[in-house]
Amino acid sequence: LEKYIPLGCATSGPYARPGGKPQVLTPGSGLARLPFEVARMGYRVQGNEFSYHMLQGSKWVLNESTGADSHVIYPFVLSLEHRRGATDHMRGTRIPDIWPSGVLCPQGAQTAEFSMCAGEFVEVYSPQEKAWDAVLTCFFLDTAKNIFLYIRTIAHIIRPGGLWANIGPLLYHYAEQANS
Repeated sequence: LEKYIPLGCATSGPYARPGGKPQVLTPGSGLARLPFEVARMGYRVQGNEFSYHMLQGSKWVLNESTGADSHVIYPFVLSLEHRRGATDHMRGTRIPDIWPSGVLCPQGAQTAEFSMCAGEFVEVYSPQEKAWDAVLTCFFLDTAKNIFLYIRTIAHIIRPGGLWANIGPLLYHYAEQANS
């Protein structure tokens, strides 16, 4: 993660803030892997997600897993694309590859400052002027009905000298939909 998002050290890097950890926002968090990784790095992080299904999935992985590789899911079962053999779609995948609760709450004591916020990005965050040290977006901008509104909101909520790092192409969200 550090290779792609140059945050540096949470306590002494360029985004360190006096008296506390830098605050990082990750809108469009999906299953919360990005905010989890940022929390592991020592930052105060908040994930934001609009989709109820993604929120339920992230809650399950983050809070209800009992260990690494504790669940088997079948992510390819409903798709006939990207397979070599006739039964490839029945291949199971073990998740999570790392146990989030074991990492962020060793011996049951919370050591990370990590939260999730449900709601539409612009509606939730537009009132928070200069509140965030960094905003990290991963395949998020392509979900915007109005990309300029997202960009204006990010510019409004990030503090002067803060960081916005974006990974992911535009319109990836709709890449495999027919007739789009």
